[in-house]
Amino acid sequence: GRASAAARRCVGLIEGLMAEGRATATLSSLLASGMSATKTAVAPLTRRTTPCGTTRPRGTSSRPRSAPTRPVLGHRHLSTTTMSSSASASSMSETHKTSTHFCDACGSETSVLVPEGDNRPRRVCQNCGKVHYVNPKVVVGCLVEHTCEETGARQVLLCRRAIDPCRGLWTLPAGFQECGESTSEGAARETREEANAEVSIAAPYAHLDIPAISQTYVIFRGTFKHASASRSGSSLHSPGQETLETRLFDLEKLPHEEIAFSSVRVVLGKYAEDVRRGRYSFHHGVIEKEAGVAASSPRFKLAQYTGLPTEHKL
Repeated sequence: GRASAAARRCVGLIEGLMAEGRATATLSSLLASGMSATKTAVAPLTRRTTPCGTTRPRGTSSRPRSAPTRPVLGHRHLSTTTMSSSASASSMSETHKTSTHFCDACGSETSVLVPEGDNRPRRVCQNCGKVHYVNPKVVVGCLVEHTCEETGARQVLLCRRAIDPCRGLWTLPAGFQECGESTSEGAARETREEANAEVSIAAPYAHLDIPAISQTYVIFRGTFKHASASRSGSSLHSPGQETLETRLFDLEKLPHEEIAFSSVRVVLGKYAEDVRRGRYSFHHGVIEKEAGVAASSPRFKLAQYTGLPTEHKL
């Protein structure tokens, strides 16, 4: 679905360029023949090459010519020397890394500017003035609790990842929140997709921010909807497409050396503390880690931590 949507956007962009007389002969031919907007069709736009078969006058440069920069009213152009103190170098770097160099509305090039009324550098279209904002990603997940009827041990559901990053390591069922769903709905969906488990969401459990990678984690507590139907709990879950294995771990037997992400380490650690106290808390903190540190590395610091006791007892 995402690929087809991207293809439709490419076709719309090409049609717009054709209408303005800016499309290359190659693109015009591909579109006229009914072919999809593939990388072959889009590459001439991003490279800004000249149409095939054309020749340049003697003495002209063979390098592609960039479209002239047109000042966008109300926006301040940036340079390394004129950048304001409130617009930090790190935010400018993030803008360069994570956003497109071409406008998704009209296809024109973008420039790094401080929009009117803003204090941070953004990518702004040179043609239509659209501001391309880059915001943090929200990851939602579920801490699925279970009590083994045979031993009485408290257990949690973990998934062994089948994809990178951290392939082969254990994590809570979690993933990026989708548009059109609440955080709790996203947590239940991710649990269904990664562990084939239907869960009832009990309450929010943790909110963790990781500014270094521009992500925020919202973790909920949950229980299996049909736990009474299985004595061992084994039929309540199974690996999804992105999972190699699912397993209910006793808290005393968690695979601490094989945990995938710092956020999961924090959640499991705080949950073990809550179990020992016999009462749940809501946990919030900021995970600080150095650049280049692996996602599974225990080298991180939990800063600005707050644990708020709740009325719910274990």
